[in-house]
Amino acid sequence: MAHDTWADLASTYVDEAFASAKGYVRAYVMHQQLRVHLPPAPATVLDVGGGAGHHSFPLAQIGYQVTLLDPSSAMLDKARERLERLPAEVRSRVTIVQADGESADDAVRGQRSCCVTACSATSLVRNR
Repeated sequence: MAHDTWADLASTYVDEAFASAKGYVRAYVMHQQLRVHLPPAPATVLDVGGGAGHHSFPLAQIGYQVTLLDPSSAMLDKARERLERLPAEVRSRVTIVQADGESADDAVRGQRSCCVTACSATSLVRNR
C-alpha cells in the first residue's frame, strides 16, 4: 500500500471536522441523498473511500450490509473505533477492507453491490 496521506490528518478530520455542527449537517444531508438512490435495505453497499464510516454506519444502522473500503490505515483505525460504539447487530452488517478504489473489485472479490463513492462535495451512486 502507498504512503498513507491521512496518517497525520485522520484524528483532526474525524474528531474535529466531522464532529462539528457543519460536519453533522453534511453527513446527514449526504445520508438522505444516498438513500434516495439506493435500493431498499438489506441491499449490499460498497462505500469506496469510506474513511471513518460517516456514511457507511448510518446505512448499516437502517439495515444495509455495508463494506467500507479505504486505502488509509489511519482512517480505518478511526472507523474501527467508531464501529465499536455501535450495537452488535449494526457491527455485524459492516465489513472493513483496506484497499484503494482502483482495487475495489479485487478487494471485495466481485461481490454484487451498489457502489457509493463519497467525496467532499459530491456522492456518486451507481448500480454494479
